[in-house]
Amino acid sequence: MIHCKELNQDFETKNEMFRALKINESEITGLKCSQIFKSAEKGQLSIQGAYMKRNNIEAAKVEGFEDGKVYPVINTTKYFDSHGDVHFDGLWKKTLKEQKGMIYYVDNHSFKVDDVIAWNGDVDAFTKEIDWALVGKDFVGQTQALIFAIAEDKIVKSSAKKV
Repeated sequence: MIHCKELNQDFETKNEMFRALKINESEITGLKCSQIFKSAEKGQLSIQGAYMKRNNIEAAKVEGFEDGKVYPVINTTKYFDSHGDVHFDGLWKKTLKEQKGMIYYVDNHSFKVDDVIAWNGDVDAFTKEIDWALVGKDFVGQTQALIFAIAEDKIVKSSAKKV
């Protein structure tokens, strides 16, 4: 027996399971897309590794990081997380192009004024190949990370400055 957690159903064969997944693909995808999960909660990033400053010894080794900015790592690729998701390199290319200048950095995915960490005009989003160690993982190799670059003086939520 093979248990499929997405359908909460048991199957005799992989082919049966894949057939059922294909039939229910739009519903499964819709449900997954409507949920908001923090990468750290899914095991993808460590809380400590998700926020880098240029003065961090490891982060300082990353070309292009500048003094006076913070670099929260928002998400990464090539990791099978606890929710069964894996992101692949290039995932954010279209979104970054379309959303340039419109990305907010908010606390806990909340778009309330009190939860804004940095306003949309102050957030530069990009992707970069970084070592897994920078996000708190003891893996060999690199991941493509979605990173925000924000000037320290543009962080408006005081509790975010304490990280």
